[in-house]
Amino acid sequence: MKHINLTPARRRAVYLVAAAVAAVLVAYGLISEDQAPVWLELVAAILGVAAPTLAVANTPGGRGRHSKPDQ
Repeated sequence: MKHINLTPARRRAVYLVAAAVAAVLVAYGLISEDQAPVWLELVAAILGVAAPTLAVANTPGGRGRHSKPDQ
């Protein structure tokens, strides 16, 4: 399985794309102006959880690809 390298630059790009998508959804009336911040917060929360989870999975002792096998 290929690991996702979620660098700060990539997270920033996802935030920018999410903001643009939210603006388009509001413009087309698919979501309200009040709902857009909620969706953006959801994206931020998902990325906020994903980054530490990936860090734990990919660092020594985190049982990821860099961890030592049990003896």
